[in-house]
Amino acid sequence: MRKLAKFAIPALAGALALIATAAPAHASINSTCDSAYHACTISENMGSGFCSATIYQSNSSGADDPTGEFAKADYTDYDTGYSCHFWVERDVNSTGWYQIGGTTSLASSGSVETGATSANYWDDGFDGYLAEVCLQFDWGSSLGAAHCSEYVTYG
Repeated sequence: MRKLAKFAIPALAGALALIATAAPAHASINSTCDSAYHACTISENMGSGFCSATIYQSNSSGADDPTGEFAKADYTDYDTGYSCHFWVERDVNSTGWYQIGGTTSLASSGSVETGATSANYWDDGFDGYLAEVCLQFDWGSSLGAAHCSEYVTYG
């Protein structure tokens, strides 16, 4: 019996750890960047819908501009039936990531898309600024994991 327990207990513990860390089969995270537009997107699928956020370099008017001195984000919640929270983070000269501005919450139901655009964040006159956009599902009773895009450089 001891030999059986010696092998069965570690195997059971390993199986339980795998189950506890496995992502739901219906959820997937996607992250892409477009170097031509200096834009990065993070999205998470949920059921038949998704939440998605894109951070991009922009000019002072908020238009896409790969040489712009600003960063801006677009947010979308499409047909998830839940709420999604979105926010922008930046890192100034490798000092660490921190949230700038507020959190935007969007909700959708049915085949309805809701969207919003962040404020236009500027570089305060220094080079070396990085910006990323983050999202998080809100299921009402709990929050999902936060996911952030790759960064864009601005400034």
